[in-house]
Amino acid sequence: MVISGYHLTFESRIQPKLVFFIRKALKLLIISSCGWLVPVTAQTSCVEAVFLHAIPVQCSSFRNGLIVIDSVKGGAPPYYFSIDGTTFSTRPVFDFLWPAEYMVTVRDSSGCEYQSFIEVAAPPELKVYLAASTNLLPIGAPVQLTANFEPSTATIVSIRWRPPLLFDDNNSLYQKINVLETTTFAIEIEDENGCTARDQVLVEVEKPNIYVPNVILIGSNTDAYFTVFTDENIQKIALLRIYGREGSIVFEQLNFQPNDPLLGWNGRLKGKKVQTGVYTWLLQVEYPDGKQHQQTGTLTVLR
Repeated sequence: MVISGYHLTFESRIQPKLVFFIRKALKLLIISSCGWLVPVTAQTSCVEAVFLHAIPVQCSSFRNGLIVIDSVKGGAPPYYFSIDGTTFSTRPVFDFLWPAEYMVTVRDSSGCEYQSFIEVAAPPELKVYLAASTNLLPIGAPVQLTANFEPSTATIVSIRWRPPLLFDDNNSLYQKINVLETTTFAIEIEDENGCTARDQVLVEVEKPNIYVPNVILIGSNTDAYFTVFTDENIQKIALLRIYGREGSIVFEQLNFQPNDPLLGWNGRLKGKKVQTGVYTWLLQVEYPDGKQHQQTGTLTVLR
């Protein structure tokens, strides 16, 4: 300030106490863009701490975990919460969560943010392993199925085998059954928490080798008989029947062993050679389990 040619400071014209209060007031003023002095709004403290807890998922494959924000220390309410850093809500609970680690962001009304990491845990995964004593066996032969699970401390409350009609006792992890055809066996277990595990195994069945000649030469030293030839899986032929061209039965043999030509047909009817031509045959093979399999075909008779 300049007065009558003298340079006098502002402070020299006022009392010291007044200077103190002016300085204190100026601390609450800033120069606006228009050159005006405007008051500075007092800033509140940001969020200092967040207290939260997580509830684990029921099973490792479930999506039912929870994160619950219990309280917030510091900052100015209302508070906004997020677990992806983008979507915020005033609801302090996040549900339907997969097991994973999450970054929880808390934002107060002034825009201050606080971040905290928390894990939604999961129990050990329930697993089951199904094995067969053999994966390839003759038709009707037995197979042993064994299931093991982990963790070994799990309490299994339910066991289900597939196909269900093949098992008399579904409550056992060990099964022994006769297999008649190639089958995929499966097991599903459930523990006391409702967690499930599945596994399966393929057991293939060797089909019996059955050979039936399609030509016989009556009186031949090598091809004079018509019979059934099989491997060791077939022990008995339940029926072999041959029909003439008019549909009448010219040969029938019941319950005989395969692979023996003398037990088959020699091209004769009542001791006389039949006419040459095409004949129809019907065959019933008995499997080891007692069930029978039927086949049909034709045979050419030559003289």
